[in-house]
Amino acid sequence: MNKLLRIHFIPFLVLVVIFFDELFHALILAVGVSESSGVKQYGAILLALIVYAILFKDLFGGKINKRAWRVLVYCSAILFLYLFSSIIYGLGQDKYVTYLLCLGSESIPAAYIGALFAKSGNWKALDNMLPYFIIFTTLLMGVVVVNNAVLGVMLKATNEDSGGLNYQTVSYYMAFAFTYCCYYVFYAKIPKSLINKCLKVSCSVLLFLSVLACLASGGRGALVVIFVITIFVLFNYIKSSKAGIFKAILIIAFLIPFAFFLVMYFDIMETNGMGRIMDNMTDSSTRDGLYKTAFDAFLSSPIWGNGLGSVFSFLGIYSHNFILDFLVEAGLAGAIIMLLMLYNNFRKLNTLSKYEPACIFFVLVFISTLINHSFSNYWAASMKLFLICSFTYCSSIKRVRMNT
Repeated sequence: MNKLLRIHFIPFLVLVVIFFDELFHALILAVGVSESSGVKQYGAILLALIVYAILFKDLFGGKINKRAWRVLVYCSAILFLYLFSSIIYGLGQDKYVTYLLCLGSESIPAAYIGALFAKSGNWKALDNMLPYFIIFTTLLMGVVVVNNAVLGVMLKATNEDSGGLNYQTVSYYMAFAFTYCCYYVFYAKIPKSLINKCLKVSCSVLLFLSVLACLASGGRGALVVIFVITIFVLFNYIKSSKAGIFKAILIIAFLIPFAFFLVMYFDIMETNGMGRIMDNMTDSSTRDGLYKTAFDAFLSSPIWGNGLGSVFSFLGIYSHNFILDFLVEAGLAGAIIMLLMLYNNFRKLNTLSKYEPACIFFVLVFISTLINHSFSNYWAASMKLFLICSFTYCSSIKRVRMNT
């Protein structure tokens, strides 16, 4: 792979990782294939083969720097500790095996892509490709929802699953789409051409549609993502603009009545998605039992934990909260270390964004991912988290400062 191709190919791989889950959900369902067919896993294996091919090429070419080596060592240590838990607990449970495979075929390749992007830093290529990923995936998701009669999952059904696309998939993708659109509309530095203006207008429209889709589908965590990202973007806007507070008030004064109009126009309040949100606010959910069981498992070994992956031994599934998962698996000591690492990651990303404004994209995705993992999904299968943490660790503030 020549240098020019590699410079543009790495940002492409970064976006493939970020959009991977939602893109494959939409693609396989668009052609009428169920998620249980394993096609998504084949896609993950293909991506892993590409990344491992680059890794071995870099290995024999002596192109892997010290920080990238450390990332690979840390990921290998996580994989080893995960395997060690299976020996202690005799874990052969389907969920455990699934996420063990995810570590090798998704998370570790994502981490190496993050290290490669930290080295190349071609944000311009990423900004140019991003809107096409957003628009294609969002439109495809919309087509799949309608054509597969899964509109009922969003508007009428409660927890129905149709081949892998349920209300959570729709709501979380739309929350991430809101995050991506916020970056492209408010932060991305793109040439002022006609097509780029059209792309920016399209992403602006998707901002509102993503909020409506989240309300209609009833994903609580997705709504928290949208709320936090909105506050973060407004806060940054106020800090960066001399007349920021006044303009922010004007924007809010426009957005609130406009959003209210859209909600009333599309009868969002009458959907079962909104009913699901209201019910979960007033009634206990099935996850309360998971939280209690996970906390009891944590108390069985509160300091050092029970081993990575052991949450599946106690619950049969992850707890739907990454902090609880880590308390069970790594104890108080491991959870504190993990939270400090995530906080340090966030601080460094913020610092990087001061010299390379495009880094704010990873800041937004990082925030959205952590909120998502506070309500759903398992940390070991988080391609976005491994990608961004690896990118941050391998990035040099000094080098970024010199390039600005």
